[in-house]
Amino acid sequence: MAELLAVADEYREDLPDLDRRRDRAARALGLDPAGLPSEAAALAQLMELSGGPVAVACLVVGYEGEPLDPLFDPSPTRS
Repeated sequence: MAELLAVADEYREDLPDLDRRRDRAARALGLDPAGLPSEAAALAQLMELSGGPVAVACLVVGYEGEPLDPLFDPSPTRS
């Protein structure tokens, strides 16, 4: 999880108005930005889903027709 938070921080350095953009996108979709999950909650859910059946169903296939390496370690060992 610490790695994901570090990547998110780096991303924010490149897009300092990310929160404003997120809120604008939420409003365009009819969502209340205050009701969106926190960044930590969203990343935790991403980590949870990365090892389950959703991850298997969402393999990214490259140009050659072979699946690309998973973004996360698919092993079920989590602490």
